[in-house]
Amino acid sequence: MPDLRKSAVGARAAEAAGWFWVIAQDVHIFTLDHWHFGPRLWTPRAGHAVVVIDETMYVIEGAVGTAPARTERLRPVP
Repeated sequence: MPDLRKSAVGARAAEAAGWFWVIAQDVHIFTLDHWHFGPRLWTPRAGHAVVVIDETMYVIEGAVGTAPARTERLRPVP
């Protein structure tokens, strides 16, 4: 696997819908043979949790800065 397009500090990773996701302040997705950026989260993250249920990813806690942490949902589209 090639290096990420941007460093990811405090990131979490998971597989969903056949894609490999790395979620930190940015969302990185590995598909087929390269990385690309995924959808932006409402709240930048570090030290969070990622849970995959039925191919839907939930990003929980770990807000960076003064923004309140909220659970966000990402639905991979293969």
